[in-house]
Amino acid sequence: MVRVLGKDLKLPDLVKPESFDSGLRSTRLTSQLGIALGVAFAVCFGTGLISHLIQHPPAWFWWPSRPAGLYRFTQGLHVATGLACIPLLGAKLWSVYPRLFERPAVRSVSHALERASIVRGQ
Repeated sequence: MVRVLGKDLKLPDLVKPESFDSGLRSTRLTSQLGIALGVAFAVCFGTGLISHLIQHPPAWFWWPSRPAGLYRFTQGLHVATGLACIPLLGAKLWSVYPRLFERPAVRSVSHALERASIVRGQ
């Protein structure tokens, strides 16, 4: 039973902590997935920014004409990392899902910061 706004609510079996007993979920896995997702997103963002600057160059921007395949490489990298972000985000959400339903929602200031970082990371 969980008390919300003065009412007792029964949680479905899906969101009970014992439903998530798995050796696969760990803080180490979550942090590694977060790092991989952050790197993939940063590379995707950077290559997208390069593409935008090439198509609409400001006065200070210069892009080399050689090697000829450099732009093709950056665009392939952009697509690959963008596609890689999708399963990485799904895996990251899977790894933190049980912790989103912990009660009490916030136990201390450090716990509040930890929960805020999970929201911010997604």
